Amino acid sequence: MVLVTKLTKLLNIKHPIIQGGMQHIGTAELASAVSNSGALGILTGLTQPTPEALRKEIRRCRTMTDKPFGVNLTFLPAINLPPYKEYAQAIIEEGVQVVETAGNNPIRHALTAQRLGVDMVSMDGFECAGHPGEDDITALILLAKSARVLDIPFIASGGIGDGRGLAAALALGAEGVNMGSRFMCTQEAPLHESIKKKMVEADETSTALVYRPFKNTARIFKNKIAVEVNLREKNPDVKFDDIAELVAGVRGKQVFINGDSDFGVWTAGQVLGLINDIPTCDLLVNRNNMGQILSSPITTKHSTEGKDSRLLFGASSMQGWRISMEDAHTHILDYENTGAAFFAVFDGHGGANVAKYSSQNLSKIVIESDDFKKGEFKDALQKGFLKIDEDLRAVVALLTKDNELYVSNAGDSRAILCNDGQAIALSEDHKPDNQKEADRIEKAGGHVEFGRVNGNLALSRALGDFEFKTADLPPEQQAVTADPDITVHKITQKDEFMVLACDGIWDCLSNAEVVAFVRKQIANKIPLKEICERLMDNCLADSTGTGGVGCDNMTVEIVAFLNGQTEEEWYTKIRESVAVVSPMDVSNSINSIQEDGDDVEDDKRGMKSESKQYSVHELKNAPNLTSSLPDQQLEEEKKKG
Repeated sequence: MVLVTKLTKLLNIKHPIIQGGMQHIGTAELASAVSNSGALGILTGLTQPTPEALRKEIRRCRTMTDKPFGVNLTFLPAINLPPYKEYAQAIIEEGVQVVETAGNNPIRHALTAQRLGVDMVSMDGFECAGHPGEDDITALILLAKSARVLDIPFIASGGIGDGRGLAAALALGAEGVNMGSRFMCTQEAPLHESIKKKMVEADETSTALVYRPFKNTARIFKNKIAVEVNLREKNPDVKFDDIAELVAGVRGKQVFINGDSDFGVWTAGQVLGLINDIPTCDLLVNRNNMGQILSSPITTKHSTEGKDSRLLFGASSMQGWRISMEDAHTHILDYENTGAAFFAVFDGHGGANVAKYSSQNLSKIVIESDDFKKGEFKDALQKGFLKIDEDLRAVVALLTKDNELYVSNAGDSRAILCNDGQAIALSEDHKPDNQKEADRIEKAGGHVEFGRVNGNLALSRALGDFEFKTADLPPEQQAVTADPDITVHKITQKDEFMVLACDGIWDCLSNAEVVAFVRKQIANKIPLKEICERLMDNCLADSTGTGGVGCDNMTVEIVAFLNGQTEEEWYTKIRESVAVVSPMDVSNSINSIQEDGDDVEDDKRGMKSESKQYSVHELKNAPNLTSSLPDQQLEEEKKKG
C-alpha cells in the first residue's frame, strides 16, 4: 500500500517520510539513500564548512540519486554565527527545490510562516532530538492543535520511528513525518558503528536536556558530558563559558568519527526507545510506510465455508502485520435463487469501511442490473465495477452461472484456476510498467516512475484513486482506470477449483505453488476454509525484515467445482491425482527437505516447514511442482528414488 498525501504530491515522493536535517550526519551518502528509497533525503547545510562546500555536496548528491532531495539550513544561536546569507545563496543558485529551515518554532511561529507563504511546516514535539523549543509541548498535543489552527499542511517530528508513529501522525492531521534519530541508525548513516550500537542499546530515558538556562534547550544523548553539563547548569549564575569547552561542536563531530560516545555532546531523541536494529534506508522506509507495521502480527482468522449441489467453498482473512485490516470478501452460492454464484476479494486502501461497503454492494449491483437479467454477464460485471468506483485498490470477482465462469479484475488480486493440477491464470496483474498500461497512462497525461503511476500508485487499474483520474476522459482512457479485464471460461470436468486472493498471497507464492499447496491439503482431506488459513500462515513473514513481503493483509477464497460429484468423491478424485502426479512430498519441495519427513506438527501447519533456513522471498522461486509426468517417466523416477 502506498500512502498518497499532500506531502507526497507536493514533493513528488513515494512515501510521506522526510529524513531530518542532522549536523554531521546529513551528507550525500545518507540523503541519496533515503531519496532512493522513495522518501525525501535532506542534506544538512551547516555540516559543510563553507557555502562553496555545500554547493559541491549538492552536486555530489545529484550524482547519487535522480530523486528529489532537500537542504536543511538551521538558524539558531551559536558562538560564531555562520554566513547564513551565503549558504542560502548557494542553495538557490544550485536550484534545490526543497529547503527546510529550522529553529525555535512553536505554533505561533508556524502561523507566521503560514502568513509568509511557506508551503508546509514541520511541527517538532518535545520528544525530538536537537532543539524542541522552550514550551515542552509533546507531539500528541502539538499536532492536534496544529490541525485546528493551521490552514497549510504540516508534518510531524519527534518520537516517530516506525509505522505506528506514521499512522498516529496522519490520524492527528499531519501529512507525513520527519525522522532524524531513526535514520542515524541505518547502514548508510555516516557515523561510527559503535555509536549506532549504543543507540540500539539505549532506551527512551537515555537523553538529557541541556542549555535550558540560556533559552536554547537541546535534547542530547545522556553520556558523561551531558551529566556534567547538567551539573554545572544547576548553578544559578551559570554562564555559557562555563560549559563551552564541553559542548564544543568539534568534540561532537569527533564522537561520530572515533566512536567514543562520551567524547562530546551529540543529539538524540526519545525515539531511542523504539530503535532496535540498523537496517538499510530502503528497508526502514518501506517497512514503516508499507501497511504501517505492527510489532507483532495479528493472526486471528475470520473464516467461513459453504456448499450446494454445484459448488463448495472456503474463505478466510487475516490482518497480519498491518496496523489495520483493509481487505474484504464476498461469497454467495445462489443469489436470490437466480442460479448465480458470486465470489470476490477486495484489497482496499481507503480503510476497512470502504472495502466492507463494496463487498456488500458489488454483487447486488451486478446481479440486479438489467444487463444481468438479459444474460449479458460481462457487461453486468464491467458496469458494476464502474458504478462502485469508490476508494478501493484492487478487486477480483468471480461470477458463475450456467456452468460458465466470468472473472473480472482491476488491480493485482488474482483468480487462478486449477485444471487437472495445472495453474491457469484467469486474471492479469495491472501494473504501470506493463507496456499496454504504460501507454494508456502516458496518453492520459501521466507518467510511470518507480514502477508506479506518477511515482505513487503501484496499480494501473483500481476503483477510486480519483487524484489520478480526469473528469473529461472516459473510464477506458484514464491513467488509472476502473475498467476491468473480464475473462470467460466454460467449466470442464478437469476444472477442480479456483483460488481468489489478494496480493498478500501472490507476493509470497507463485500461481503454481499456491495450486500445489491447495491440492496437497485437499489430498489430506483438509476442509477448504482451513486450507485458506494454512495458506495464509504459510505466507506470513516471521519478521518485518522482508521488505514487506509476507507482511500485508491476507484474504483467500477457494471455490471447488463439484461437477456432479459429491463432496467426498471430489476430495477422493484429487487425492488420487496428487498421489499419481507428485511422488515426492510437495511440502518438502516448496520449503525444505526435512530429514525425518512429515511429522504431526508439520501436518497441522500445512506446508510451512519448521526449518528456518528458507526465507519468504525464496518461496517465490520454488520449483514448479504441478507438471505431471508420463507413466513411463514416472516409473523411472520412482526407481531412481
